[in-house]
Amino acid sequence: MSAGKHIVVVGAGIAGLSAARTLAAQGHSVLVLESSSRVGGRVASDAIETPTGGFTVDRGFQIFLSAYPEARRFLDLRALDLKAFMPGALVWNGARTAAIAHPLREPLAAITGILAGAVPPADALRMIPFAQAALRGPSDGPGAPSGVTALSRLERAGISRATIDRFFRSFFGGVFFDRSLETDSSRLDFLLRMFAEGFACVPARGMGEIAAQLAAPLSGSVRLGAAVERVDGTRVTLAGGERIDADAVIVATGAHDLRRLVPELPEIHWCGTLSAWFATPDPSLLPRWLVLNGSRRGAFNHGAAISAIAPGYAPAGRGLFVANTAFLPREADSCADLAEDMRRTLAQILGRAATDGWELLAVQRISHAIPRQWPADLAARLPSALGPSVFVAGDHLEDASINGAMRSGRLAAERAIATLSSAP
Repeated sequence: MSAGKHIVVVGAGIAGLSAARTLAAQGHSVLVLESSSRVGGRVASDAIETPTGGFTVDRGFQIFLSAYPEARRFLDLRALDLKAFMPGALVWNGARTAAIAHPLREPLAAITGILAGAVPPADALRMIPFAQAALRGPSDGPGAPSGVTALSRLERAGISRATIDRFFRSFFGGVFFDRSLETDSSRLDFLLRMFAEGFACVPARGMGEIAAQLAAPLSGSVRLGAAVERVDGTRVTLAGGERIDADAVIVATGAHDLRRLVPELPEIHWCGTLSAWFATPDPSLLPRWLVLNGSRRGAFNHGAAISAIAPGYAPAGRGLFVANTAFLPREADSCADLAEDMRRTLAQILGRAATDGWELLAVQRISHAIPRQWPADLAARLPSALGPSVFVAGDHLEDASINGAMRSGRLAAERAIATLSSAP
């Protein structure tokens, strides 16, 4: 690329920051325009102060998988001080709770789960080659869409309907925010590989630390409160009328904002979630496992005692539990009622002693949690370029995850560099 080339990145989410980092690492000029007052997009944390101390609350229940290949390119994992969940989950079947461990990570715990009746022995045996097959997939991402749903993939593996409904719908329904399991099976396989090769984690000081670390080297190149009104080729117009000309533009906004900037693009379908965060009086009563509702009772789908994994999320002597559902009420006023419904279900799962005295700290209704990834959605994905020097980044182009956002940002930056390098 010749000297003096300048690239504007619209959006300081994970994809935009990764694109900017890739450009800056190659010595190129970059300006990141972010409409809000912070970086990170959907990956963020908030501080909530109470009379008993401060809590860290992420924007929805999010996890980070330590095996994400793109993370090794951009992040200092040691500095994030990652705190890992147990490799499995506590599953409630409506009558009792039993642990299901990852068969390749914790074989003894997996056998214990079989003996406790969490998974029928025949299904447990079928899940081992199912998980091993996922390890043979691409190492840098989910690869090409399979065109087959995760549900079909499970059924073809011979997994019983009972185990699919009891475990997979709640576990991967929590990951995809979609209990239908209509997600393309390539995404299921990639996640199985990531869970086998690493751990589900959270940074010790909250998920927002991921965005903060990504943005740190770009402090002089990120402009907050800069809402973009239009993108006309390589000219970007801000809401106040200011125009910025560039040699290339990378549009890394959320997919719903992308359609506002480029209305002719097809619609993006989203999966949503509602998260309820509870302060608890006795952290010693909280489990270190992910908790799943394998029954069809109540709105609660999955949750976790974040403070049992990362104690820094809660003040000393207090606990923090996040409960989640894929059911989004139409009326905001009913969100607190839904949170209470989930707390009642958790009282049945964990015991009333463990849930007595819980205090509702926050309820988050998140309509645009992750892009839906059904085979039809992946077949109709947005183009990665909107013109000769206008590129698109976002997890809607890759797998809907932090890894996908980083990968899409990097690839968009590499396309921009290659295009400008070949320009006369």
